[in-house]
Amino acid sequence: MKANGKGVDLNRQYDADWKHIVADPGKPRWSHFKGKAPVTAKETKAMVAFVKKTNPEMSVAYHSAGKILFWNFHQSKSLYKRDLAYAKAIGKLTKYKLVYPGKNPSGGGITDWFISKYKRPSFTLEIGSYPGNTNLKVSELKQAWKENKSVGLYVAKNGYLLYKQKH
Repeated sequence: MKANGKGVDLNRQYDADWKHIVADPGKPRWSHFKGKAPVTAKETKAMVAFVKKTNPEMSVAYHSAGKILFWNFHQSKSLYKRDLAYAKAIGKLTKYKLVYPGKNPSGGGITDWFISKYKRPSFTLEIGSYPGNTNLKVSELKQAWKENKSVGLYVAKNGYLLYKQKH
């Protein structure tokens, strides 16, 4: 299930190239409905408010399908280079393959929004093997923890270093 109880896919709800999201069914569904406007779902509003209040230097979103790492969304050349270095380090920690979305990434996710709004590094880590249109098996969580247990500390440390550079 990728949608909330109102049939809005929360990974397509953020204001990051929202108007150009493709494969939107145009009505509530179990997946891919981006909603009638960005940041209208209560869950999305709560996350946007949380990010505004905490003002993090880096962010990580966890999803459960594929042992891959998304990290790029229309960064400028210098930010692309910076964020690629962080993504490679996280990829080395997790052994996840980095995804290079090309010139037209779909947008609408919290990682996309964070990168475009704040010009700061953000990552979506897809844990576990790809289960198809179902939930990740509970039996995969122990391995996912092994792969990801260092990511939070890495992001905290490097987020702090980014903060120190500004102040």
